[in-house]
Amino acid sequence: MWKKFFPAMSSSTVLLALGLLNSCNFPDRANGPEGKPQRQEVYEIAKEKRGLVLDCESAATQSPAKVAVIVKVTTSAGEPMTSLSCKDFVLFEDSLRISPTESAFRALNRPQDFHMSALLLLDLSGSIAGSDFDSLKLATQQFIRNLFQSATGSSLKTGIYWFDGGAKINPWVDFTADTSRLQDYVKALKPELSTDRSTNLNGAIVAGLETIKAEVKKQKMLFVSHGVLVLFTDGTDQAARYTSQRAQSEIDTSGAAISVYTIGLGDEIDLERLRAFGKDGFAFANKAGQLSQKFAETAAHIQNNVKSRYLIEYCSPKRSGRHSLTVTAFEPLTRYRYGSVTVSFPADGFEGGCSLEEACAN
Repeated sequence: MWKKFFPAMSSSTVLLALGLLNSCNFPDRANGPEGKPQRQEVYEIAKEKRGLVLDCESAATQSPAKVAVIVKVTTSAGEPMTSLSCKDFVLFEDSLRISPTESAFRALNRPQDFHMSALLLLDLSGSIAGSDFDSLKLATQQFIRNLFQSATGSSLKTGIYWFDGGAKINPWVDFTADTSRLQDYVKALKPELSTDRSTNLNGAIVAGLETIKAEVKKQKMLFVSHGVLVLFTDGTDQAARYTSQRAQSEIDTSGAAISVYTIGLGDEIDLERLRAFGKDGFAFANKAGQLSQKFAETAAHIQNNVKSRYLIEYCSPKRSGRHSLTVTAFEPLTRYRYGSVTVSFPADGFEGGCSLEEACAN
């Protein structure tokens, strides 16, 4: 049935795309055909953190008896786990380890199944000028090169906006995969774009998150879409249009599908505040000459973040009722650290005939 709507996509990619319709954190209460309630609700019910953290980004069921979960795996310190394989995952159904003789499962880490939208938001307020501005342009060019060079097959678009003390953030180049266009626009950046020497840092975060969420929403029907906000500043909020608490709240509630990175320059920033704003990464440069390195490090971290997402699929032996699936990931080699996430799913209507390509070996 799904081939009718997504003829060019693989079954796993389609399932990933459809899975985004079901949030892991809240049951999907949308109506199905002819107003009938949907039964395919899959949602998170528990989590355990023992050195590793599993964030469930989406989950779904698919006929005849398949359950799929997309998880992001990080350490407790937030470092992405990018090289896990089948042997590092253990699945439990209703608290019993899934038997390989009654079911099959697979764990895939394929960046090509993901779409990433990255918004680079630059502070062009009055404090950034002269040689510092030239260093910022060079760093931005390096960021674009590094981000696209290490995209490893994922679908990527980047947009560049800027802000000062004004009420709104300003689009400079909208989301595109055309790196030449991005580089040309970066070369054309100039301090004279800004007419307000104040800094609306908190407001820029609020507006930047709204922008990247809207871009993710455009893509999620065709891709597993992830959004990234990268904010650069060399100062603190002076405009007082929004409080730092409001900005932090927007970041904290943005969800696992939105990453936020911050990059600070010089001694006029609020180091701890900017570090808290960067929920997925923070970089600091003492001098403008260090910006290229910090922007490059951030680009690498973003790509590793994409690679820390795994599609977990298995064929359930259940045929009716509601059940739980627990996905546990172990740190390779020592297996000392681990983490798990549990989702609830309905098996009503499940039947035989489920199979998986690339299933993990028994």
